[in-house]
Amino acid sequence: MVFVWTRESVGKLGEQIAYTVLLIIGAFRLKSYMLLKEQAKWTIDDPLDDQMDFYSAFIPVFVFIGLFIFKKVLIKGSNDIIRLGIAKSAIALAVVTETYFDS
Repeated sequence: MVFVWTRESVGKLGEQIAYTVLLIIGAFRLKSYMLLKEQAKWTIDDPLDDQMDFYSAFIPVFVFIGLFIFKKVLIKGSNDIIRLGIAKSAIALAVVTETYFDS
């Protein structure tokens, strides 16, 4: 019984650490993207230049959302519909923000 509890708590701790690290990396990448955009005074993102584009800055956040959706599909819990709606909203926010930065 103790081993099951330990394995479950270690799994939850690992999940929380992974999610936190992905969100922190995403925040720092977004900050560096915004600083590069201010310094270079870009008008639009050119995929052929060596600068970071918006979607590459959001890759850790997309990985976080993908893992979250994967977890919610496999493990049923309370308020799953609401949580999946929040994940879809985060993706929509990334798309809307990308068009805002390019204008």
